[in-house]
Amino acid sequence: MRKVQKDKPTVFVSYNHNSKVTAGRLVELLENIADVYWDVSLEEWESFKSFMGTIRKQDYAVLIISEEYLKSRNCQYEVLKLMEAENWREKSMFVVEDSARSIYNINNRAQYVDYWAEQKNELEKEGKKHNYSMASHYKKEIEIYNQITYKIGDFLEIVADSNNPDVDSSINAIVDRLSIAAKKNDAKDIKNMILYLIENGISTPSDLAMILNRSESTIRKYLRILVTEEKIVIMGRGDNVFTHLKKEYGLQKAINESDKQSQSEICSKEDVDKVDDWIQSLLMMSRSVSLQLENSLRKSNPESRAEGYKVFLKQLSELSNAYYCRRDYMFSVIKVNAKNSLYKNTGKVFRNYMEEIHRIGEKYLHIPDTSEATEEISALDTKTLCEVKKIEKKLIVYRKI
Repeated sequence: MRKVQKDKPTVFVSYNHNSKVTAGRLVELLENIADVYWDVSLEEWESFKSFMGTIRKQDYAVLIISEEYLKSRNCQYEVLKLMEAENWREKSMFVVEDSARSIYNINNRAQYVDYWAEQKNELEKEGKKHNYSMASHYKKEIEIYNQITYKIGDFLEIVADSNNPDVDSSINAIVDRLSIAAKKNDAKDIKNMILYLIENGISTPSDLAMILNRSESTIRKYLRILVTEEKIVIMGRGDNVFTHLKKEYGLQKAINESDKQSQSEICSKEDVDKVDDWIQSLLMMSRSVSLQLENSLRKSNPESRAEGYKVFLKQLSELSNAYYCRRDYMFSVIKVNAKNSLYKNTGKVFRNYMEEIHRIGEKYLHIPDTSEATEEISALDTKTLCEVKKIEKKLIVYRKI
């Protein structure tokens, strides 16, 4: 089953093969802003009927209407499935080719209704010629023809009532509409990611901007929107702002954790800085490991990929050594009560990273398509960074101010 990107709208392109040039032009323009479903998307041995039925589940449907389209059983079956959706009219866009421009006249629309009535009658006659074993199959097919005959008049009336420009203008209008939809989806996805990152301890605009690969001004814009929606509260000013979800969204309000700790658990700032520097060096090394794995998996040549993978394993080994060789010494500078928490949390974060990145490497080493590998690596990097941010907050608690 194909994997859909969440930040893109989905669109089903319904067309007759005589309009494949028009469909191809449209799909080429849409592929960077939408997840497009058309018959080329059909996987080997996938059911045609099931695939056509997915038209009603997509965010949008584009129907390239020609005379051949209106007389095609499969195309009209897709129309039937589309019309099952309650909002089918709102999400449908039409490209009316010259061969179907006659539908704006009611008499010409009636001819298509008559055509399908004749097709149904012919099918009924053929069904009577065959033995009992085929009766149920003919019955199902006749019912489809009957539905087409019954609904095509209403469908054509809606298409004729629409302000359908010429083919080129229709394609441009569809691209514009889906571009706007993609931006709206992207905005929704960014807001959800910001909420997720805040929940995991990343709260300053600069950190959010770095992780989400957006400008800081863009992040601040979305933070203001979330404040307006009463999903977050902002405390403080400038880059030191601490942003938190409200209680009703499952998180505690901003609390200065240092107030919770007794002075007996605090050690020198210099010692804690040493631990912080060590953790940051591990984080930088982990990013380098991730980048090396991505680069090696992108190589199409098997030998080049294998060589890149060897470098990845070497860097992973160096990360492991950097962690285990310095771990006990670094945490010996932290007092016992602090040591237990930091020791366990830091160990868990980086051991989990090393195990997961190695698993991803083994999983995708011999798979040509690297898109899913890239997604998993990115998700692991984000998760690791979130956990490190949590540890950094705990380190602040143990500093002598």
